[in-house]
Amino acid sequence: MLMTSRPHGDLLQDFTRPHHVWKAYSIPNDKVQADIKLYVRAAVESFAGEWNIDANSQAKLIARLAGPKQTM
Repeated sequence: MLMTSRPHGDLLQDFTRPHHVWKAYSIPNDKVQADIKLYVRAAVESFAGEWNIDANSQAKLIARLAGPKQTM
């Protein structure tokens, strides 16, 4: 199994070779972004005490790291 958020030609080219059997499943971008935000939120919240940042600063950091057009 291989998963990627980059279904670009350079990756897909290898997947189309005759000896490979692949099934492509596309995850809608809004689901990808929601997953990124969930991951970033969990990471920030788990380190909030160690980083000594308040809830408002956490929210700003999460928005910056997982806001629109952010990808991993």
